[in-house]
Amino acid sequence: MAEKKSTQNFDVSIFLEELKKRIDVSDEQLNEFLKFWEFKKFKRNEFILKGGEVHEFSIFVLKGCL
Repeated sequence: MAEKKSTQNFDVSIFLEELKKRIDVSDEQLNEFLKFWEFKKFKRNEFILKGGEVHEFSIFVLKGCL
């Protein structure tokens, strides 16, 4: 199972830079958004979704690949 962590312990600058490239958003709005953002760390070869599951989230890879 993925390990849930707070964004406070991780560098989310890459994520925020990519988000700013796609939408016009203020720093205040980004900070509000990050309150709802959840960081999850997956182990190598761990499945993010299982067959038949419908995802209710978006994925942004900070390190590694899918």
